[in-house]
Amino acid sequence: MVRALPIAVLLALLLTTPLAAQERQRLVIATGSITGLYYAAGNAICRVLERRPGNRFDCSVMETAGSGENLDLLHAGRADLAMAQSDVLAARPGAGERLAIAALYPEVFQVVGRRGLGMAFAADALAHRFNIGMPGSGTRLTLEALMRTNDIDLTDFADPVELSGAEEASAFCRGRIDGFVFLSGIPNSKIASVLKNCDGAILGFVRSNVADFVRGRRGIDFFRFRRNTYPEMTETLDTFAVTALLVASPRTEDSMVREILGAMLTDIDWFTRLHPAWGQLLPAEMALNMERQMMHPAAETVYVANAIISE
Repeated sequence: MVRALPIAVLLALLLTTPLAAQERQRLVIATGSITGLYYAAGNAICRVLERRPGNRFDCSVMETAGSGENLDLLHAGRADLAMAQSDVLAARPGAGERLAIAALYPEVFQVVGRRGLGMAFAADALAHRFNIGMPGSGTRLTLEALMRTNDIDLTDFADPVELSGAEEASAFCRGRIDGFVFLSGIPNSKIASVLKNCDGAILGFVRSNVADFVRGRRGIDFFRFRRNTYPEMTETLDTFAVTALLVASPRTEDSMVREILGAMLTDIDWFTRLHPAWGQLLPAEMALNMERQMMHPAAETVYVANAIISE
């Protein structure tokens, strides 16, 4: 004989599990190309959250064109967090919004050209088939800002091409393009492969040619690209770098920002083992490597509470 369960028990069985499931909160991180570091960083943050006892987030990453599209997605409410370049965030309308949660690693402006074509400096790439990146990508936005500062437009390129970050290495190795520009943490496996296997070379800048650009744009600084960063680099070159930031949507709740940042700080040793680009990251750098006026108020509260910054 099957005994009937009391109505209170039935209600508990029907309601308790669905409600517990509903407590898991959707969290979408807008990243970048599936082959890029933004995508890897987004996945790493999800993994940090998933390791936590009692994790309440259903965390997923979204492949995008990069920083520009990511900020659009945040403001449209289609993503909760995003990766973005510091200079792109600072240059956006409404840049006074304090949205940055953490600085993760420097992103170096790397210009790659084909050996044997007479390209000694980055400016020499104008005369060749050159990938300028996809509209909406942070690389493209930074390149366009650099071009404006130096009175260069697309008509000055002999043969400009628009390829995504996921396409350009293959296109270079197959001879479809002779150069491309890429903003990323270093060392970068894609760049390393192109230099090793496809006759690529890193092209530096004449420092005076980018001085006005660097000094006149927030979220950017000079960078000395040390020789042997990649085995094929035999000399130190001048370029510039921005910072990869984890950014919140204006709609993201303060409690979510505090919880996510707290998890990253608590598990920083494990997080830094997930990729060499942020392998040396220290808690203090997460706060100090971004402008204070960009910092999310809830993130600021966490950093102050952990004695990483002062009030």
